[in-house]
Amino acid sequence: MRRLAIAVLSLAFLAACRTATTELTEEQKAEIAAQVNALQAEYNAAAEAADFDGEMSHWTQSSETGWATTGRAFWDPEELAAAVADARTGWGTIARVEFTRMEARTYVLAPNVVYVMQRCAAIATDTAGVVTPEEEWVYTRVWTLQDGEWKIQFAHGSSPVDQTP
Repeated sequence: MRRLAIAVLSLAFLAACRTATTELTEEQKAEIAAQVNALQAEYNAAAEAADFDGEMSHWTQSSETGWATTGRAFWDPEELAAAVADARTGWGTIARVEFTRMEARTYVLAPNVVYVMQRCAAIATDTAGVVTPEEEWVYTRVWTLQDGEWKIQFAHGSSPVDQTP
């Protein structure tokens, strides 16, 4: 009887000590995805308006922030801010950017981690009305929930897009 009691208590103890599950229901995932997709739309609108401050407001200021783009990597908020400042110099005459979003998918990995993959084409127009050739891009953005706010933790963008299946 004593062995049975010890076995039962041991199983109860092990069950109580197991890690909590973070499984989300499809409804919870859809709710989280909708929140991030709304922020993604704000981010895209800022990009279309060539509003770098609006874009940057969606980024976390954590030292674990990163952005990689064709051939370049930025490892922290300071490097990212410097890259944005550099881009402002090059984009100083850009009045707006028109994006054609061809495909986007949102994946909820955990209650506080979501990533968005997006394929689009961009055409920029400068203040003199000069229009750039269309350029295709693919993006991945990892959003994390920090202090109750969804922020971009990491992003990657590539162009030109390889059309090989």
